[in-house]
Amino acid sequence: MAVMLLTAGFGFTACGSRTENAAEKVEDEREDVVEAQRDAQGNIAEEQAELDSARADLAESWQQERDEMRSEIREERQELDARISALEADMKNAKSEAREDYRKVVADLREERTRLDAQGDRLEAATKENWQDTKREVRQAADEVGAKLKRAGNDIKAYFRDDN
Repeated sequence: MAVMLLTAGFGFTACGSRTENAAEKVEDEREDVVEAQRDAQGNIAEEQAELDSARADLAESWQQERDEMRSEIREERQELDARISALEADMKNAKSEAREDYRKVVADLREERTRLDAQGDRLEAATKENWQDTKREVRQAADEVGAKLKRAGNDIKAYFRDDN
């Protein structure tokens, strides 16, 4: 009987050890989960910081592009104004037949200046969300104004070549 009690005691000890081992394993796994959650929180914080930085870069980037386009539009407008002034001065000295051609060209260029001003206003109202569309449309309009400006000079030159 003593052997049985002793054997039964070992059995309980073994069962107790198995339970303790399982409990320790559960505790170890719980600690691993807690540690993984802490690591994940750290990773999430790092990823959020990277996302915030990328967003800031994007905001700065589109604003820099907008500022560059504003400058280009201002330069184009100054060139347009200078061309209009030069044509108006030439118109005063032109033969009466040529004055009508000058008036047409100047009127066209003034319309283009108005169009360019409208594009400048669009740049002012641009947002990060609509920047790509605004940039494309303003660039296209500025290119068209530049082409008209070049054509206007060519039209006047052609008139004088034909006049001679």
